[in-house]
Amino acid sequence: MPDSSRALVVAIDRDLCMGSGMCVMYAGNTFAVDEQTKAVIVDAAGDPEEQILTAVEACPTGALSVVGTGAAT
Repeated sequence: MPDSSRALVVAIDRDLCMGSGMCVMYAGNTFAVDEQTKAVIVDAAGDPEEQILTAVEACPTGALSVVGTGAAT
């Protein structure tokens, strides 16, 4: 179960995002793709940190990056 008291802060560079869906595959409770087929965050604490980090690392264009930690909203 994810730790809802804090979450990784992930930035998405929508210019780099090509909508591969790798983030959704690895952390589907955290990421989704929108109507432009670009990554969006639906729940910053939706998946365990390890899965979110794997999703960030799996992004083929490097559009995702961890920029810190913060309180989940």
